[in-house]
Amino acid sequence: MNENSNDKSENSVSSDDDQVNEFEKQNNNKYNNLKTKKNEEYHYFNLDNYLGSDNDLNEENEQSYNNQTNKKVKGISGKVWNDSEDDEYDDDSYDRKLDRLKIIQDNDHLNDNICIDAFDEKVNVEDISVKGNRDINAFPSEDIYIYDNKDTDYNIYNTKKNKKQNEKCIFLKYRLHQYTFNQINEKKIKQIVSLPNKNIILSVYKNNLYVMEYKDEELNASKKLKFNKILNYVEEYNESSYILSNDIFLRKYDMTKDAIYKTRVHNPNTVLIPKEIKFYTKNNNLNDETKDEFSDLYSMSFYSSNKINIYDTRSYDIVKSFELSNRFIGMNFHKKTNRLFAIDSKGYIYNWCLNTNKLINKMMDNYSVFPSAFEVYKDYLVTCSFNGFLNLFDINNLNKPIKSFKNLTHSIRDVVFSPAHNCLLYYTHLLKNGIRMVNLDTKYVYCNIPWLTTRSKYNIYAANFFNNGNNFCFATSSNSFYVYDICGYN
Repeated sequence: MNENSNDKSENSVSSDDDQVNEFEKQNNNKYNNLKTKKNEEYHYFNLDNYLGSDNDLNEENEQSYNNQTNKKVKGISGKVWNDSEDDEYDDDSYDRKLDRLKIIQDNDHLNDNICIDAFDEKVNVEDISVKGNRDINAFPSEDIYIYDNKDTDYNIYNTKKNKKQNEKCIFLKYRLHQYTFNQINEKKIKQIVSLPNKNIILSVYKNNLYVMEYKDEELNASKKLKFNKILNYVEEYNESSYILSNDIFLRKYDMTKDAIYKTRVHNPNTVLIPKEIKFYTKNNNLNDETKDEFSDLYSMSFYSSNKINIYDTRSYDIVKSFELSNRFIGMNFHKKTNRLFAIDSKGYIYNWCLNTNKLINKMMDNYSVFPSAFEVYKDYLVTCSFNGFLNLFDINNLNKPIKSFKNLTHSIRDVVFSPAHNCLLYYTHLLKNGIRMVNLDTKYVYCNIPWLTTRSKYNIYAANFFNNGNNFCFATSSNSFYVYDICGYN
């Protein structure tokens, strides 16, 4: 009896696996054929696999090819920038593939029922009271603090050795604090998500999410959300957190009700795992006419697909759909022109009109080699690359960047703008102290970020602004956070 049961189980898994493979063949046939042809016939270097790409298309063929060609160097990482903890940041492609099988099995019981804002009982919201241990003696104040005090500023400028002071040497005035949470035992941190107008940040991990509040120079964790799915991406919108995981649901964490709600964004036969979500009205002032027409739109991208779907929060239906020629890297809306911008893995920038649903322009970003991050904010468009370049464009003129910044030599992980101070920060987790902040007025990089001179140097794995941009926070490990109180700049 047990043998028969095991056989049925194996047959069921095998059948589900066939369904996934068939689905991927149908939806990615063109992409796979081109990729396979280049790799096998012309022996092109597979940069996606080299960089630990999140694109798991043709994964088995790539693995077989790697096993045949790299037997002599088995177990040796091919990354030339393996500084520290790099291997912990490999993508969850294997777990994601298993979750696609689970999606098929779960969908057999959905019966095409529409699920909108249903309470998610499977997410455990736990009240905790964890105080971050503050190390007030960790830094020499004369090196890292730029106080809003003329005498102190003068003393710092004149005591720095081997530092030539000129108009390019700009300093941010801030106070810096460091906090460690010994009770957080997560392996790695994926994101720091902020509520822009509040002193609240969310630290995102593989299956858990922590709610932290910064108050009176203390950082404390108050809640822990436990999920049974891998968390792929979290985005804040209207004081709520929208969570993408390895299934067909969009989850919303309503902090006022302290509850999680889920909405199905696909039909049961669609096995697409969401990758990123962007909202039309976030961080923008819209007039009444525009607000009525587009304020409820949001976009979503997916793993193993080059499509971007546009949804309406009032109906949760797909209202528009756009497609990239290559693997998705980033996207965002530009509200003044009612357009959606995106970039793919080959460096092509797409510009779609939301009024006509037509592609206005597709151009190559010749200033980025293998894009790694992308952002649109007001009239700025930013592209980042694997070789550490950040290109700042005027969105109305993408032929040439306003300025290119090349002081990071490794893959840029993310870029974020400050809603209050006219600046942006970007970082890489592959370089010690690999975080920079740019003043958008002068187009210069602040000299004292993350700090000027300390004996300790760390890799930075997540960063973001909060409290309307008057603070920013970055994480050097899963439980260690640095918080800056921004006072201004000289």
